[in-house]
Formats: sequence, C-alpha cells, structure tokens
Amino acid sequence: MSEIPQPATPPHYVIGVLLYDGIDLLSLSSILTVFQSLPEHFDIQLISERAEPINSHQGIMLNATQDCYAHPSFDVFIIPEGAGITSMLDNSPFMHWLTALHQPSRYLCGLGTGAALLAKAGQLTQRRATTSKKHFHWVAALNEAVKWQPVARWVYDDHRFTASGGMAGIDMCLALLAHLINEETARKTAIQLEHLWIHDPDDDPFAPLHLVE
Repeated sequence: MSEIPQPATPPHYVIGVLLYDGIDLLSLSSILTVFQSLPEHFDIQLISERAEPINSHQGIMLNATQDCYAHPSFDVFIIPEGAGITSMLDNSPFMHWLTALHQPSRYLCGLGTGAALLAKAGQLTQRRATTSKKHFHWVAALNEAVKWQPVARWVYDDHRFTASGGMAGIDMCLALLAHLINEETARKTAIQLEHLWIHDPDDDPFAPLHLVE
C-alpha cells in the first residue's frame, strides 16, 4: 500500500527587527508592511539593546519584544535606518554583539543608514552593498573593504541585503520576500499594497541627485 503524500510545509522564517532611539518610522513600516501581511511565512520579533520603550525619530514610542543580549533566535535580522544610527555606532557592547552575529544561513539586512552598523561590524566586508545616497560617503568611509555600490536601489550579496534610503526599503523587503519565498508572492504583495515595486536593483534615480555616481 502506497503512502499518502503529506502536504508540504510552507517555508517559515523568524525575522528580528532592530529598534533603537531615533529609528525612522517609514523605514520600520516598510519592513512590517511587507512581512506582517504573510503570517504563514513570517514571525516578526522587535529587538532592542534592552527590552525598554524606544523613542522614534518622529516622537512615537515603540516597545521591543526582546533584549538582543538574551540571545533571541531568528533567521533574518533587519536594521532600519534612522538618526539614532550614529549613537549605535559608538555603542561598544551592541557593536560587539552585532560583530558576533554571523551564521552561514542567517540573512543580515540594512535599510538606508542601517547598513552603517553592518559595515562597521564587518558584516559587509568583501561583499557588495549600498546605503542611503544622502549619506553614502559617510557610511562608505566606515569600512572601505566593502564593495560599495553608489548606484543601486538595493543589493543582494551572500545572505546580505542592503537598500538605499526612504521608499527603497520597501523594494528591498519585496526582493527579500521573493528570495525567501518566490517572486510571485512578492508581486502579489506589492499589488495588495498598491505599491509599484522597483524590482530592478540597478534602477536608482536618486543617485545622481545626490552626486554619488
């Protein structure tokens, strides 16, 4: 008697999202908007240095669900951009934690200036990456061993996703979704959001406006 085939288990990922004082709500919203619409595939954990209320750049208070030093388990770690990135760069305990975060199968992602933390922690060394075009030269100077791409909407290289600033973050999140699940799901998600997904990573109209070409 032949075995009855069992239904395939849909792929599921735990996504850790870093919260910090000065985080930009648009960048955070890009992440939550894409991945919270697919609870069958994604579980989102909001992680901060300490599980305490976080004050966003816009003045809205946020609550983290986990302390990063409590060793939360996740498959993907995403750093949104925000004015508070500069303070995090000088936070030695956090930077030590981020430097040790690498696992071969874990995805590390930075939206806009969020890539600055990954760069300083050595997580982008010898990989292609991009960042906010308004702050490109400042971020690039943090680690000259990164293969910085001055004209790129977003970049993927060896389990690392990075994006330019602003709305480029949602395009990167859709690209990450396509990579983890499939492109059809990413396109359907973009349609549900009524978002015109710029899925070509080299389509970066803002680079020349900020003179980084």
